[in-house]
Amino acid sequence: MAIFRCYYLDADNHIQQVEIIEAKALGEAIEKGLAMLRRSPYPAIEIWEGATKVFPVSTPSADAADS
Repeated sequence: MAIFRCYYLDADNHIQQVEIIEAKALGEAIEKGLAMLRRSPYPAIEIWEGATKVFPVSTPSADAADS
């Protein structure tokens, strides 16, 4: 099992909470992270394995769409 960290981010991309994800592979960690995101009040997560960000997920902001 690999250990991943799932960081919940607020609308300003500040870390608000962290949870550990145990998974056999990155795909499983992403599935678990997305399920956790759907149950959370936060708009985005990042999944990290060690010092490497392996999966950023966020909701596009209105400002980014206008750029």
